[in-house]
Amino acid sequence: MAIHVSDSGSADASGGGYANTGVHIGDVNLVTGMPVRTRYRNQVEAIARHELRDREAELAELAEFCTAPETAGSYVWWQADAWAGKSLLMSHFVLNPPAGVRIVSFFVTGQQAGQNNRAALTGNLVEQLLAMLGQPPPPYMPDSTLEGHLTGLIEEAAEACRRRGENFVLLVDGLDEDRGAHDGPSSHSIAAFLPETLRHGTRVIVAGRVNPPVPFDVKVDHPLRDPRIVRRLAPSPHADADKDALVREVWGLVDDGDIGRHLLGLLTAARGGLTHDDLVELTRARAQDIRSRLRTVVGRSFRVHKSAWLEHDVLALAHQELEVEARKALGGDRLLEYERALHEWAGRYRDRKWPRDTPEYLLHGYYSMLAATGDLPGTLGYVTDPRRYDRARVLSGGDGSALKELAEVHDSIARNAVVDLAAIARLAVHREYLETRNAMIPAGLPALWTLLGQRARAEALVGSVRTASWEKDASSAMAIAEATVGDVPSATHRAVSITDDWAKGHTLWRIAHLAAQAGDIGDAYRLAQSIDRGYMRMRALASVAKAAKDANEPELAAKLIEEAAPLVKDNMTGTAALDFAYALHTVGDREGARKCLGTYRFADIDGTYVVAGLVEATADVVDLDSAEQLAERITSADVQSVAFAVLAGKAFLKLDRPRASRLLARAEHLLPNMDKQPGNWVFTAIAKAMARGGDPTRAQLFLTEHTTAETQTTVLLDLAEFLASTGHIDRAEGLVHATGVPLPQHWPSLVRVACRIAAAGHPRRAEAIVNTITKPHDRAQSLIELAKHGDRESAWQWAREAEELIGPTAESHRHDAAISKAIHVITGKGDTAGTEELAEAITQADLRDKALADIAEAVTYSGDAVRGEAIALSISTLDGRARALGAVARADNVGTYGSIASPRLVLRPEDVTIRHWTAELSVVVATRTPDHARTFLTHIEDAISQATVTANQVEAMVRLVETAVRIPGWTDTTGLIDTTRQLVEPGSDHTSTPLFARLATAANSIGDHKLAKELYERALTAFASMPENRLPYYGAYPELVEAATALGDPAHAERLAQSASDPRVQAEALVGMARAADAGTASHIIARVVRLGDWTTPLVLPLWRRPDVVNAIVEETRVVREHDEL
Repeated sequence: MAIHVSDSGSADASGGGYANTGVHIGDVNLVTGMPVRTRYRNQVEAIARHELRDREAELAELAEFCTAPETAGSYVWWQADAWAGKSLLMSHFVLNPPAGVRIVSFFVTGQQAGQNNRAALTGNLVEQLLAMLGQPPPPYMPDSTLEGHLTGLIEEAAEACRRRGENFVLLVDGLDEDRGAHDGPSSHSIAAFLPETLRHGTRVIVAGRVNPPVPFDVKVDHPLRDPRIVRRLAPSPHADADKDALVREVWGLVDDGDIGRHLLGLLTAARGGLTHDDLVELTRARAQDIRSRLRTVVGRSFRVHKSAWLEHDVLALAHQELEVEARKALGGDRLLEYERALHEWAGRYRDRKWPRDTPEYLLHGYYSMLAATGDLPGTLGYVTDPRRYDRARVLSGGDGSALKELAEVHDSIARNAVVDLAAIARLAVHREYLETRNAMIPAGLPALWTLLGQRARAEALVGSVRTASWEKDASSAMAIAEATVGDVPSATHRAVSITDDWAKGHTLWRIAHLAAQAGDIGDAYRLAQSIDRGYMRMRALASVAKAAKDANEPELAAKLIEEAAPLVKDNMTGTAALDFAYALHTVGDREGARKCLGTYRFADIDGTYVVAGLVEATADVVDLDSAEQLAERITSADVQSVAFAVLAGKAFLKLDRPRASRLLARAEHLLPNMDKQPGNWVFTAIAKAMARGGDPTRAQLFLTEHTTAETQTTVLLDLAEFLASTGHIDRAEGLVHATGVPLPQHWPSLVRVACRIAAAGHPRRAEAIVNTITKPHDRAQSLIELAKHGDRESAWQWAREAEELIGPTAESHRHDAAISKAIHVITGKGDTAGTEELAEAITQADLRDKALADIAEAVTYSGDAVRGEAIALSISTLDGRARALGAVARADNVGTYGSIASPRLVLRPEDVTIRHWTAELSVVVATRTPDHARTFLTHIEDAISQATVTANQVEAMVRLVETAVRIPGWTDTTGLIDTTRQLVEPGSDHTSTPLFARLATAANSIGDHKLAKELYERALTAFASMPENRLPYYGAYPELVEAATALGDPAHAERLAQSASDPRVQAEALVGMARAADAGTASHIIARVVRLGDWTTPLVLPLWRRPDVVNAIVEETRVVREHDEL
């Protein structure tokens, strides 16, 4: 549908601070005491944009409720009719709480998609509470699990507040707008989630209309059913006046001719987010006519805010009630026309493959409209469009938004009574596609965008990757970048969420150092005190001491140094004392620095790099004579040579050339007397001293003569970096060129040289050096480092180039994984056409062998056993070859089975014997021919019984049991289980836990429930004895969960699965539950499995291999593969 405006002519469209004065504006980290800011606060600020007038009495009453001792652990429910000003009052109170009151809040609203249900409340409250507590986000959890996690966080935050002498308040506004309260008996309301018992003095404030009444799912004894908690809010006369004027204006827009009605209709249908140019394009009106009409209503009926990515001015209805009024005024049929117009508008850009001029709304905001209208086919098509991903990534800087959309649609489908598994499969393929293509994003790129002022782009990149190691590195770099640009609160919040202790300590030290440099001594000191690791805390305290001295506060500086001093004693063989000595020197305590260096036991550090550092520090903070005397005591020739070279360089700097020449000669003289070939650091130190003395030619010749071809490039580049740092740019550049074409391993050295040259004001020359790096990922990382040292214009260019290099980096790895998985699914359908050719395109051997095993099995099933055997024998991995050959045997039954029945034929001579029994048993499992299986089992049991007991033999026996219980006619399964149990018993807890669980499942399958329970209890005992830090690696969750399910205890199985900290381990564990469940329950479990893991995890389940599901996987894999080939 095209919207036309009659007689309009032709279209011609073209932070905040922290004041610690007793009242804190915003959230506070309850661990460090530092302020934090969550994204949800921006939404609250939007609600509070209008002035609050004449509500002093109500604000005082709210403050009294939050602070009076007698209200601890109680509820209050503020009720009023529409337009009374409830949300304005509550939002202002949240943004301006009384002293000592910490509020987490949620404003239920239908004006924004996905903000009017229990899941939205849970997600937003968890974000705020994690920020308060300084905790990292949890792995994916289903809604029910996340709610339990939220309950625990509420209690934890309340207890932390109580310890600080503060009051914790939970505020929920808009209970009447909760969709879950009205969606029928299967829905769950927000009100029913709110805690019945409030611990640690928690207070709850809720607000809403008088009607509807308390939702049906709220328990009869819940505090919300107590009429005594209700407080009626009198309507604000200002709100009434605003209401009347706005409602009249909305109805006036409907009756005001084409332009006014179209503006109202489009913005109502779109749920806001359209720009002036969008409206011009949609209405085909003249730009000045649209601008003129908007000028009369913006600020009243419409409000302007910034778009998420490009920060364009976008429009929305000014009040939630106005949207209700607008829908009423427009009518259902007319509103459908505007929705259809928006769909057609999106379709035109989709058909053009989302070109560069695609409006931001169509790449981002349009999703909210699709989700809100319940258009599942349209939503699925939108969120699984790879071309849209690419265009959105250009604007936003990452795939975080697309991944969030995929997750939200997945969760929405998973909440349905009947789960559409084919839709879940489509979403899962695209989620994996995005996650895989982002796996190689350099961790420093988000930090670079932060330094360039592009915080939204940086956050989008951070939201695109899910690996723990990457998140640690990226979070550390981002936090330091945030502190660099002056946002210490955000930096602190990010740093305390890092789970790695060393990385957290290092990051907090760097933030404290930057805060101290900026003059924020109080914040820097609080940060330093929050650091657990003593060495990092010492360095942070030293930084604060230096800042205090510079601020003319010598007493404070001395106090901080005194506090740091004991921390040095914990690291007397490391560099802590060196660092502390420099700290003492910077605050003017030269004698203290001398004494600190004297605390080293020379014998403990002689011969290590630390003693060379001690010599250098002595020269810096004491004098050259003392340093030279110390160097004379060193017994290791290579370390002494380095020490003399370093001192020579310092003597050159002091213009003491006779001393420098003598020391340099001493350093060179030691080279022939060394017991072993000196390391590069020795040659580099001597060469740097020569260059410092003004003779870089001699330095280069020295390195050329004394180093081998393998190490020469490295040391010459180190010299080049030194020359560039001392202003000899031409000589440094010449050395780089003299090294020839760099090898991949030299890129870190090259980028260090380039950074020095860029910092000296030569960005193009530095760029030319980086461009010699050929590997895309290495060059991307190099450009990121280079951007930190160049001018702003160059930094922008290099950041964009680095982003463009990300895609090809992971290309081969992603294609290999995608093709292997596609073959797995395709062959599972019995289709092998073209699969061998696809497998040959896989470069990674393990993935190629896995694919060939799938093909061999499928070919064998189709009846071509000869070809299947040929494919199987081409497989390099033992397990894959065994499985494929077993499939050949099964297809050709006795004849072919007899020709390859001997386990020795499955094993090649070069195969290691440690996997002998595993390979044999794989063949047995594959055959499933009872007579031959029994013969085989007897043969293997006899062989195993005669072997020395090893971990591999125990594993083989457990597999033997699992095979025996599936074969008819095996007479002594219980005896075999008992024999195997005796072998398992001596094992360690982490090895015996899964084996006992597997034996329990096997015993249960033959009806011996007493033995099964006994074995399962033994598995749990071993599990409970394992150290907590080993559980993620040896927890045996899948085996335990499957056993619990088999024994008829699904509740315990669920608890076990959820206790796994690794989401993928949880996913594997839940597969066991799905096996034993009915189809409906299994569908919901599979949705969880796919969300926690990926689409391959549940492929062992027949329900996930239904034709519609497999077709969806194959088709979407084809879509993303073809998109990459474009």
